[in-house]
Amino acid sequence: MENTSVLIVDDEPGILEAVSSFLDALEGFTSVPVPSANEALSRIEKQSFDLVLSDVRMEGMDGYTFLSVLRKQYPNLPVILITGGPYDYEEGIALGANDFLRKPFDFMAMKARILLVLQNARLINELERNNQKLEESNGKLREEQEHLMRLVDSWLTDGVDDSETRRLLTEILKSRT
Repeated sequence: MENTSVLIVDDEPGILEAVSSFLDALEGFTSVPVPSANEALSRIEKQSFDLVLSDVRMEGMDGYTFLSVLRKQYPNLPVILITGGPYDYEEGIALGANDFLRKPFDFMAMKARILLVLQNARLINELERNNQKLEESNGKLREEQEHLMRLVDSWLTDGVDDSETRRLLTEILKSRT
């Protein structure tokens, strides 16, 4: 990983310190620990992140509400929810969580899941960029096709002499190569 920035949101100082220390020790990772969802939203406005790790149960805004707000403003930002208690996996996924982690942490499993979520996010972003390029190419092809159809239509409606027909056919053949 290169320069992967992770926002960690948890109202337990010990969890923030442990997860932040773990991530900062990984090559290519930097973490920004914050103690509340409101502070996290403020940080996201000022800095871009590659991933958010958020506790589900926090004072003030809980993790599900935070996730809902994130999805409206940053729909492609990967989010992993973390919790020590029972959680509603289906609700979190429906709100747009990419994964869940349970406390206490198995840090090697955490690393693997983080890497998997980041890889999936990168693949999705690459797919979206490729789809956009395809749409642009398709648009150009549609424009070209419409131009050629207008030429053919003009032959049929206006009639042309042989030299004009040859010129138009030459133009069509050149545009297809």
